[in-house]
Amino acid sequence: MRILANGFYIKTILTTNPTLPMKNVTIYLRSISSPEKIKLMLFDSNRNGAINDLVTIAAPGSTIVWKRDRSSGIRRILRIYSKTRKGNIFRNEPTRFWFSNIFTLKLSPNAEGEEAYSIDFLLCDKTRVTIDPVIKIPPP
Repeated sequence: MRILANGFYIKTILTTNPTLPMKNVTIYLRSISSPEKIKLMLFDSNRNGAINDLVTIAAPGSTIVWKRDRSSGIRRILRIYSKTRKGNIFRNEPTRFWFSNIFTLKLSPNAEGEEAYSIDFLLCDKTRVTIDPVIKIPPP
């Protein structure tokens, strides 16, 4: 690709590396009803998506944000917490913004590894559901 700048063409190279995580990652939640049970579709701003078992890759020191997708079928996100309570990713529980369904977690600059966590949420019909995805922070 060539871009005109100050009357000169500058050659630019556009590259993307899908394996590198973004500095801040947003995870979107949407409920899916199926005959056997309720499932949660999760997708993140790194372009990863899965049903019930998303693995989100984040960078050390980044911020992770969880929020409902539009028309998600989710009335309220109740809590997000570590399943093991032993890892170095969830040193604290994610915090909820006041009067919202948005949770945030600021990762430590030296966070590394993989940790399973749980999301408790309430559907619009007031059914309570828990799903257990994973956050992974690759070594530098």
